[in-house]
Amino acid sequence: MAPTRIGLVGLSPNAISAYASTAHLPYLTHSPHYTITALCNSTIPSARAAIAAYALPESTAAYDSVAELSKDPNVDLVVVSVKVGLHAALVAPALDAGKAVLCEWPLGVNAGEAAQLAALAKQKGVKTYVGAQARFSPPVAALRQLLASGAIGKVLSTDVTATFGPAIDIWMKSADFYLDLKSGGNPLAIRFAHFVDAFCNTLGEFAAYDSVLKTNGKSVKVYDIAMGEMGAVAREPESKPYEIMTRTSPDEILLHGTLVGGAVAGLHFRTGEREVDGSSFRWTITGTGGIVQV
Repeated sequence: MAPTRIGLVGLSPNAISAYASTAHLPYLTHSPHYTITALCNSTIPSARAAIAAYALPESTAAYDSVAELSKDPNVDLVVVSVKVGLHAALVAPALDAGKAVLCEWPLGVNAGEAAQLAALAKQKGVKTYVGAQARFSPPVAALRQLLASGAIGKVLSTDVTATFGPAIDIWMKSADFYLDLKSGGNPLAIRFAHFVDAFCNTLGEFAAYDSVLKTNGKSVKVYDIAMGEMGAVAREPESKPYEIMTRTSPDEILLHGTLVGGAVAGLHFRTGEREVDGSSFRWTITGTGGIVQV
């Protein structure tokens, strides 16, 4: 079977730590099942610079518009790897052109935006994928196999505790969406929701639940600096100009309820230091015949 031809959106020549360059690119360039045939960035020069920076074939097409990329007959699948706030504007033209699309999670900034894109995909009859990769991680896959084997019997309860790390009182302007509840690019929508997807894929969906979202550290100094400068600013907060931003995204998330299989579940992602034993994540599952902990 011929490899799937990828049109990759958002492979910046400068953001070498971004997900497009650290996750998508290494896999796509080493897998015999895929080949990158086109890039789309905000400008054609930027796309060409990325082609050169990552040593992609000279035949790789460069675009500054997803609509134009989607007209390329050498593109089978459009992969969108940009900030969440841009997902809808970039996914929609590809769907409209009848291209298959893989978009990073979350699909949109809210459920309404995601529903609109899902409706468009259904209307066009195209294949679509959302990158909920946590469910495929080796520990989660091993845990599913263990539970399916009946090793701990029937699951009675499960508890998850995790930390987001120390409270944020300084931040970068380029990533201020992390502080905004409505951005879709915050800890609730990304880190917590990625885990909840893996959790439900392992133990089943919630039958009933209650939740608490709280923002403790609401006042954040936001600096127009690069990530590499954050350490120096943390040591001397007054060394650079800043603006005060009011954080609305939660830094405490509590979700508890019952699962469809009857088990009781509690998930708490908090802000603060690691546990006294040094761990920052613990997932315990109790069954009629034993306990497993990750």
